[in-house]
Amino acid sequence: MSSLPSESTLERLKACKGKLGLAMLLGVQLKHLTHALYGIPMPVRYAVFTIPKSSGGVRIIHAPNDRLKFVQSALAAVLQECLIEIETKSGVQRPVSHAFHPKRSIFSNAWVHRRKRFVVNFDLQDFFPSLHFGRVCKFFEKSSDFQLHPKVANLIANLATHPDGAGGTFLPQGSPCSPVISNLLTRPLDLRLRKLAQRCDCRYSRYADDLTFSSNTTAFPEAIAKLDNECWIAGDEFEKIVVQSGFFLNHAKTRMALKGTRQVVTGLVVNKQVSVNRDTYKWLRAACDSMFKKGIASRHDPRTVKVYTMARKLELKQLIGHAEHVFHARRKSGIELPAMSLMKGPELLLKRLIYYERFFAHDRPIVICEGDTDYVYLRIALAKFGHQFANLAPSKEGLPAIRFLRFTPVIGRFTGLQGGSDQLKTFLQNWDVNMAMVGDRYPSQPVILFMDNDSGANATMQILRGKKVISQDIKMMEFTHATKNLYVIFTPVPDVKSQSCIEDFVDPTAKSVKLDGKTFHPGGNATYQGKKWSDTLHYGKRVLAEKVVAENVAKYDFSLFKPILDRLDKAIADYPKQVAKIVASK
Repeated sequence: MSSLPSESTLERLKACKGKLGLAMLLGVQLKHLTHALYGIPMPVRYAVFTIPKSSGGVRIIHAPNDRLKFVQSALAAVLQECLIEIETKSGVQRPVSHAFHPKRSIFSNAWVHRRKRFVVNFDLQDFFPSLHFGRVCKFFEKSSDFQLHPKVANLIANLATHPDGAGGTFLPQGSPCSPVISNLLTRPLDLRLRKLAQRCDCRYSRYADDLTFSSNTTAFPEAIAKLDNECWIAGDEFEKIVVQSGFFLNHAKTRMALKGTRQVVTGLVVNKQVSVNRDTYKWLRAACDSMFKKGIASRHDPRTVKVYTMARKLELKQLIGHAEHVFHARRKSGIELPAMSLMKGPELLLKRLIYYERFFAHDRPIVICEGDTDYVYLRIALAKFGHQFANLAPSKEGLPAIRFLRFTPVIGRFTGLQGGSDQLKTFLQNWDVNMAMVGDRYPSQPVILFMDNDSGANATMQILRGKKVISQDIKMMEFTHATKNLYVIFTPVPDVKSQSCIEDFVDPTAKSVKLDGKTFHPGGNATYQGKKWSDTLHYGKRVLAEKVVAENVAKYDFSLFKPILDRLDKAIADYPKQVAKIVASK
């Protein structure tokens, strides 16, 4: 006999009768829900701060208390499931709301309106402040999609809204549940405006409080927008729907863009493809150049474009966010990502920002390992013996003395690093070119390439021999200062004819462990303990590092890694001396 289908989240929400039922649905303890509702004093429920708007002015953000945020996040997840269920049941194929939805964004919102004769933008006035306690409570109680128990509707409204200090309440920006609740309360407006758009042969979309209509009709329908004394204003039928839905238009922000002029939707140009406007990209390029050359950058403000003030200071991560915005806009428009060596324009700009962030602006020495499991051993060795070395001891706050570069898809795409000696060799070869954007500036911390001292490192050693006049062979050196803040360290060997890899420093008892009848083998074509690699007989380096060693740290001796730590310590100590030499020579 087949089991009965489980109740949907929406059905379970409708079945709730009070606090206990709501707490169970949210997956939180009743005492935590009660505390979030009534136990947090009003003055500390939210931390209030402002962030600058790209169009000028500031946006007020209310960041909830951690305990309140925990419950609001659970409520947001439940309501998002309900919204998806409602949209699915209604048969919506192309949702018109694009803000705060999974897999929807400013790009999907703008895409609707590309290559149109007319594009008109409207703005809802005081969007979040207009969504007050009474409105939220009434919606969840009376809406045909919900029809919740009055107590539950009241609880949701209580969790979601906040007093405005003037006798009213509002839906605060910064709360995890405000976005989905705003989308739910605006859905009736969306349905009516969608029907109006279809009747007028237009496309409609909404991104939070931004409403956009577009059309290829000969004349734009006056029901939506019309000319009045050479100014475009909202059409009577459109504005009537907005007002009847409980909103008002900010008429000062009504904008009509005709074909042949720049048509912008949620900050993106839509005349042909979806792209960032040229002025924004020019500012971004100049801001990045300022960051590379001076270490500072300022926000985009056409009125004071050449003036830098601390109030307009832009952090590096914010700058990267802007560059990623441009990057993703080009991908959404179908522009293929070129090979790393062929990157130019926005792609090259983002690549330079990533190099700058990871290899120039880093706050601690960063180590780039040849293998993606090397850092497993080094982290354990640092935890055990780092305090014995001046430059490897954790900070007073307990932070590790060094960072390890992880081979993420982004790192692979823009640096070519995904593990392997050949990639480190190429990285070393191209270092001066890829870091040329910083000019004569020197970073505060070194970057260290850590490699096995085997035949795979021969090409890298040849590059280093060409760069340096040294008294001994690279193979035997404790570290090599390659250029600027870049160092190379190889695993120790007893003589120039020997080879070594990081697994040679692992406790032999760990390498003798059998797993499911298999023994360790480093892989490759070489023999190990007289045997070639076999999938049925052996496990490899990753299993050794992650399963055998990392899960049984207390069992093994890591003292063989001390010579490697000593090399790291000496390379880090050498970098300030190199910088001092450069400064003294100028």
